Amino acid sequence: MSDMYELLVSADLPGDLAGAEAGELRWHLGLGPRPERRVIVGEFPEAVIGDDGRPVQDGRGGLLVEDRPRALLAQRGPAHRIGGALMAAMERRPGGGWALSARQEIHPDDRDLLDVLLLWLRTRSGGGPAFRCTARFCEEESFEPLALPEPPAAARGTA
Repeated sequence: MSDMYELLVSADLPGDLAGAEAGELRWHLGLGPRPERRVIVGEFPEAVIGDDGRPVQDGRGGLLVEDRPRALLAQRGPAHRIGGALMAAMERRPGGGWALSARQEIHPDDRDLLDVLLLWLRTRSGGGPAFRCTARFCEEESFEPLALPEPPAAARGTA
């Protein structure tokens, strides 16, 4: 049994994406280099695993954690568990703006980081029909809308 999910994302984004936003988004989709400065998903905390296969302690009673950035929607080629092909695309619309689509295999361990990116996409697209995100467990047949947490109040423009 696998715990992989199929994720489908579709977003219509405005044409005013800043260079840093567009660059990072292209990286997350596997369409460009990793940016030096990230503005969408700022941190990628990952526990350091020692040679013995166990997490390394930090000397203060916690785990040693490093920032290990990785593109979140960049898989390409045949899917391992969900069938079909994995892809991601971002195309400029003739009338302005961007069209984004992705089909990916995701593991539940990546949900926290992925949620940050998906919330950003939902916010930048304006939500509603401009943003669609569905998922299905690899052994299920039907898709359900992916439940995303509410963004922090500051991100919604309220105090």
